[in-house]
Amino acid sequence: MPHSQTVICAEEATTALVEAYRRGQDEALSSLYEAYYPTALRVARRYASCQQDAEDLAQDAFICVAGALRRGQTEVRCFSAYLATAVRRLAGRRAQRKVRELPVEDPSEFARPRAEQLPHDGDLEVAFNSLSARHRAATWLRVVEGMPLREVGESLGVNAAAAGMVVRRGLTQLRAAYQGQTARMV
Repeated sequence: MPHSQTVICAEEATTALVEAYRRGQDEALSSLYEAYYPTALRVARRYASCQQDAEDLAQDAFICVAGALRRGQTEVRCFSAYLATAVRRLAGRRAQRKVRELPVEDPSEFARPRAEQLPHDGDLEVAFNSLSARHRAATWLRVVEGMPLREVGESLGVNAAAAGMVVRRGLTQLRAAYQGQTARMV
């Protein structure tokens, strides 16, 4: 029975530290870190390929948890379980990101050409200038400048999905106008 009282007291102390940190007492986070970093590191070692990666994973999970606590985004009943879950989720996100990464010897092979490096085609320029100002801007920002749709949308004053539609319509109109220009030449 004394063991269960100790666990309850430890959880009560942890809860008090969590609440103190939420109220802005940064030293409470230091105490949580000292008490729970070994737990985070143990969990991280299961998912990391080396000690340094495990340390980075545990540290980053602590940063994520601290941010969520400070913003009041979560209700923490058991801090160690919450931290372990944060480590696992972060490890999962990193694993997904690594799957999408492809090592290359010369990254410049995949760099987008700058506008001034593109071949000059008078017919394409005429076709591009035939687009409305909105379609011209969206197409240029997305295709030539390589902006993400979110940023294209911000510049147009719309959300990313709407920006995608504007770009798609612009490209469709550009293709039709360009094919019309080149068909006249033949």
